[in-house]
Amino acid sequence: MTSNVASSENAFFVEREEVFGLISSLSLQNSATPDTQQICQDVALRRLRAILDKYLECPTLLDPHLESMVHQLILPARAIVHDLFLNQFAVESEDTNEDEGCDETDEAKKINQDIIIVKLSNLMHLLSATYAISKVRGRKYIQRLMPHDAVDVEPVLTILRWFGWIERQERGLLGQSDSAQRVDIPDCIRMLQRQLNEVKDCEAKLWESVHTLLTWLGIISLVPFDLRSIDSSLEDVTIDDSSGGNSITLVQSIVSTSASHLGDYGATRETAAACLASLLSRPDLQDLELEEFVEWSVQILYWFRTSQRPCDSKATQLLFPMPDEAPSIFIVMGVLQTLVTLVKTGHRSNLLSTEQKLKGIEKLWEQSILVAEKKAAGSVVLRKLFVKLFARIGCSYLPPKVATWRYQRGKRSLVENLMKGTESTRRDDGSSDKCDINKSSPLSSDDLFFVPDQVEDAADQLLRSLTDPATIVRWSAAKGIGRLTERLPAVCADDVLDAILKICSDPEQDRAWHGACLALAELARRGLLLPERLGEVIPIVVRAIGYDVRRGQHSVGTHVRDASCYTCWAFARAYEPSVLRPHVRMLSVALVLTSLFDREVNCRRAASAAFQEVCT
Repeated sequence: MTSNVASSENAFFVEREEVFGLISSLSLQNSATPDTQQICQDVALRRLRAILDKYLECPTLLDPHLESMVHQLILPARAIVHDLFLNQFAVESEDTNEDEGCDETDEAKKINQDIIIVKLSNLMHLLSATYAISKVRGRKYIQRLMPHDAVDVEPVLTILRWFGWIERQERGLLGQSDSAQRVDIPDCIRMLQRQLNEVKDCEAKLWESVHTLLTWLGIISLVPFDLRSIDSSLEDVTIDDSSGGNSITLVQSIVSTSASHLGDYGATRETAAACLASLLSRPDLQDLELEEFVEWSVQILYWFRTSQRPCDSKATQLLFPMPDEAPSIFIVMGVLQTLVTLVKTGHRSNLLSTEQKLKGIEKLWEQSILVAEKKAAGSVVLRKLFVKLFARIGCSYLPPKVATWRYQRGKRSLVENLMKGTESTRRDDGSSDKCDINKSSPLSSDDLFFVPDQVEDAADQLLRSLTDPATIVRWSAAKGIGRLTERLPAVCADDVLDAILKICSDPEQDRAWHGACLALAELARRGLLLPERLGEVIPIVVRAIGYDVRRGQHSVGTHVRDASCYTCWAFARAYEPSVLRPHVRMLSVALVLTSLFDREVNCRRAASAAFQEVCT
């Protein structure tokens, strides 16, 4: 007898059985011929991608089965990686002991190479399937599910270097960097490279394998002990910086291999930047490698800005060699992505130029400002990365604490209200006496401190970015202003608010009005817009709700009206009803008119939501 019971979320993944069947066909190596096996794997991989792409809009539906899916793909890939890593030593020993029976040895070597090529093809299909899952659910989520034993570091790094050599060979970049010349490429990898050139319709893409290997390397390289302790070849390595030795240590190999992918065109650049940033933030790599990367970044930015090779560049730089040609915009993006992630995850004490820490950070700051003002106008991604870099470096110069002067409304948990509603005395406005009702605390001696000049430069760059042509840059600048203001004294925060209000002085600049509304909403959401300043801000927001400027045969202002409604929604969520009550009438009239008569449906919807919050 069946009962009417609500089904679990597992039922929403209706292709679960088919997906696990496809993963099993990719994981198992059958006894068919290599060509037949590759065709079967291509069909399975193509079908797996088609199924997973349907869940891009709601990727959380895969969560109950995600761990099993990743493990069934990555564990066979791990076995192949270890097998290939150990096989290279076996081949080397056979070459050294080869004295007689050349014909038999060549035949055996050819068979062994064919087997290795089949394994490499299987590995590419497994890694491409893992990337298909990562594209849907996200790289950071999949990275936590990958195996991260210390024994996996060297094998994964070796395969990544092999695949990276093939990728550079296809792009015509082989031989332009010292790191590419140091890679000992087996004959089977060269044969695989020729095979990939001949077969253009292979479903498993090389860059997807590189992306998955970089993601894997980013988690396994974070072992909780010194990486030099797991370097199997450290005793036999002799490094001569003056002659540019042919051998490098494990740490240097990981760093240089990750850095070699910073100039990639696609998603591998972001993954390589995250991997390199996590490596450079390790305590055992912060002394030499981090300092060298900062110096290299300064030279890259200088070369990109002036189109002149820096005179003080190290010709024999081991980890980060300078390119032969002028750096492209993709290399600059990779450098900025690494710096942004590094400032976010690294320790604040190791990023400042005090106590002999990161002496090149001042030069990096100067070059970043110059490049952002002169060379970043043509790239939205580059401008967004500079905004994030300015905000995070500016915050690193301030004390790592939230300002005590900010407005705090108190806790607004529905569960706590239901549990404590009978115990606490209710006021007329509906708030609880036991809540920490926010009153802006008086200034204390801890709220006043010296603000470095770098913070002022960062605030200036962020305020300029509020008028950027791209919406994504303005939104990133608004969030950066909120984070930076959250650590400033109250006097400096008032100056920031005055600068934001000054942006709205020109009614023709719709981009400035849009950025100012986003910044005001961010300040209010964080409690940085004190109640006594609402009298100045509310009239400007009301004007923004009805903003519309004629431009030729059409008018602009939809984005400004939508952002102003979001600002009103943030006000209603951030302040007590008693604080917002004097301004409710003015806001309500503007919101009702917009919700009824605005020609854009998104503005009507935003105004209705904001009106509901304001009048509640």
